[in-house]
Amino acid sequence: MWDGTNCKDENNQAVSGGCPNHGWDYKDGDSNPDDSIFPYCYEYAPDQITCLDEQDVSGHGTFISGIIGGVHNNLKGISGISSKNKIKIMPIRFDLDTFSEIQAINFAKNNGAKVINASFGGTEFSQLEKDAIESFPGIFVAAAGNESTNNETLHFYPSDYASSNIISVAATDQNDVLATFSNYGSLSVDLAAPGKNVTSTFNNSDTQYAVGDGTSFAAPYIAAASALLYSANISLSSSALKDIILASGDSLPTLSGKTVSGKRLNLNNAYQLAIKIATPTALPAGGTYASTQSVTLSSSTTGADIFYTLDGSQPSISSTKYTIPISVTDTATLKSIAVKDGMTDSEIFSSSYIINIPQIVTLPDPIETAKAADFDLYQKYDGYLKYEKGQKYKKYEKAKEKYGFKNSAEKSKYKQAYNNFKLFKKNPVKYPKFALLIKEYKKYKKYQEQLAPLSKYSKYSNYSKKEYSNYKYFSSVEFKAGYERYLMY
Repeated sequence: MWDGTNCKDENNQAVSGGCPNHGWDYKDGDSNPDDSIFPYCYEYAPDQITCLDEQDVSGHGTFISGIIGGVHNNLKGISGISSKNKIKIMPIRFDLDTFSEIQAINFAKNNGAKVINASFGGTEFSQLEKDAIESFPGIFVAAAGNESTNNETLHFYPSDYASSNIISVAATDQNDVLATFSNYGSLSVDLAAPGKNVTSTFNNSDTQYAVGDGTSFAAPYIAAASALLYSANISLSSSALKDIILASGDSLPTLSGKTVSGKRLNLNNAYQLAIKIATPTALPAGGTYASTQSVTLSSSTTGADIFYTLDGSQPSISSTKYTIPISVTDTATLKSIAVKDGMTDSEIFSSSYIINIPQIVTLPDPIETAKAADFDLYQKYDGYLKYEKGQKYKKYEKAKEKYGFKNSAEKSKYKQAYNNFKLFKKNPVKYPKFALLIKEYKKYKKYQEQLAPLSKYSKYSNYSKKEYSNYKYFSSVEFKAGYERYLMY
């Protein structure tokens, strides 16, 4: 299978005139080999072998092509694994030497081939050949060989290269057992396909068919199956396609210990797996997080639409369609499914997210904390200082009691005595009675002397002795320092 666009020659130069339809339909019914349905071929060999329509020299390639692409439902001959409307065959001729094989592989790679069928091989290892195969981005299907030998004992290349894109194929017969001629290997041969008494197109004429045996004819079953799976799901990687083919086969007792998978190709099973849409994945994965998560959903199946729910319910095409990353702000169970026309819906993906956003704790400002602590010390020490001042003026409280007035009338009496005394001083003879009030006047005068200190005392009188009498405690360095620090803020 190839994409048929941007074709290039063996020198990696663009082919003028676009991409030809490679290969022939040899059985078009009119016995005329010159009017092939696909009237072009490409060849690559050092001597540029001429394209011989039906006469492909040995008939080997014609036989393989029929297995792969024989037209379906035309009441003629055989039906290939994939008809011409599903795949295109790129027949590339080369001499059986490493140099021309590598150039043929590169030609296929440069012209968009997805699958290479390699129904050939030998016992000689070639690093160049191995490197060329591994540079091919698609599936390289190789016949395991027809010597009835264990490939771990006597290697058969390219089938035996340990390259991830190679599928090595053994042959089974009409009884679904390993063919007696087929090579095998529990580590080197991947699976088997029919390769005994196979009927296909041949090069004798345009109306005759042939029956053949060999792993060369088992390999194209796998190659054609690979092409069909690619056509059904172009998103498949070569590794995923290989995994599907190996996993979906039918287990056969005679293949156990003889192949890696112990299986024979089951195309229907493989097809069902290929058209099943890849299960969605999520990034980041489910788990416990300390913040809101932006979750991205994706499916490796190109063109698939994803639908999801966040409440743990089963998703369907009626659910929310995924278009942008999902904001998960609270604990949720995300479930999603991928769908695409013509393909089987994916498995349901489920992932749980636990969002534990911690409470924001504002740490106290160390300066403000220190300031508050110093203010407390300031208040206590300041109160102590004021208490001390109150004690200083304590004696004036007693003076108030001694020289004060009981009421306003008494105060007026002393005031009047004072005024009269001033008159008496001017004229003692005229006011002899006032001399009796001299004693009261002196009391008033004494009280007047205490008025200023008493006003100061009243300012501090509310600082009680009970609260601030511990002189040693409040006069400590700690309190003095706190008082001074606070004054500096």
